[in-house]
Amino acid sequence: MAQNDPYHTTAFRVSVPITTDSSGDFTKTTEKLTGRLVQLRYVPAASNALDANWDLDVVGETTETVLLDIDNLAATAIQRAIGQILYDETGTVTTWDGTNEFYVPGILVVNEGITVTVAQGGNVQSGTLHLIFTPA
Repeated sequence: MAQNDPYHTTAFRVSVPITTDSSGDFTKTTEKLTGRLVQLRYVPAASNALDANWDLDVVGETTETVLLDIDNLAATAIQRAIGQILYDETGTVTTWDGTNEFYVPGILVVNEGITVTVAQGGNVQSGTLHLIFTPA
């Protein structure tokens, strides 16, 4: 887990070791964090990595903000940049060509735990999820 320091001045990583139960499920909530979640990396264990077609949810504990929801992942390492769609003052999605949206890097998390949930990961399988943050 990361240092519980709400005044981070550099990027920091929160590592969540994952070991599924016999049903293939896992849930853990981190300590309270403040920062902008910009990247996620999953590193499978050398043996007993999560099964193919596993599902991952990363959600704010208090606000229930969905930071990431990916289904049917491969049994290999993954890396994802995290961002959110930019809206104008009327709540309309902004685009650069009428079709493709603008994205703002990262999603802000303020003094909130992050709940990581895995489903369909296989019977007692494991890996590590790394959440990369920049200062708020």
